[in-house]
Amino acid sequence: MKGTLLGVRLKCIKKSAIMIYMFGSELKKIEAKRSQKHLIPPPRNASMQSKTEKYFNLSFQTYSLIAALITTVTFASTFTMPGGYDQQTGLAILRKEPSFKIFVIFNTIAMCSALVVMICFIWAREDVVKFKVIQRKLLHRLTILASVSLLVSLITTVYLVVDSKWLVSLVILIGLSTPVMVCLVLGFDGLSL
Repeated sequence: MKGTLLGVRLKCIKKSAIMIYMFGSELKKIEAKRSQKHLIPPPRNASMQSKTEKYFNLSFQTYSLIAALITTVTFASTFTMPGGYDQQTGLAILRKEPSFKIFVIFNTIAMCSALVVMICFIWAREDVVKFKVIQRKLLHRLTILASVSLLVSLITTVYLVVDSKWLVSLVILIGLSTPVMVCLVLGFDGLSL
């Protein structure tokens, strides 16, 4: 009885294997007909990489580095608030100053803009084809916004913590001259938002 039952099982397994093989063969034929319409591009090696792709790769690296640096600096300045913290309450000592509020707002703008740039460029590395020129321009503008916000954050920090009027005035003058210098070097396209 055991031998007969084993024989029946082996026949069933053999028939199942044959059916699976035939089914797989039919699927391969159907898929081959369907995929003939879709051409697969040949694999590209490093020497075939176009100038555009090299430009985009360099652009990704540059913007990602700038955004990472801005994010790092703004994150650090959040925890080392200008003027420090009150040891009793843990709150920022200069929190009631109007320029402190400006610092917090522009520091947050710089941080969030840089984070958006970093996240988008990380995503763009996954599929360069879908990453459009328009998106890159928008991220370029966000990087400029983050940089300008970082500059305002620096100026307000110096205004808050330095008691020398001439030094504060000099820092504000230098800070305000930065966008002017960029415009002189690049023209007004350099600051286009």
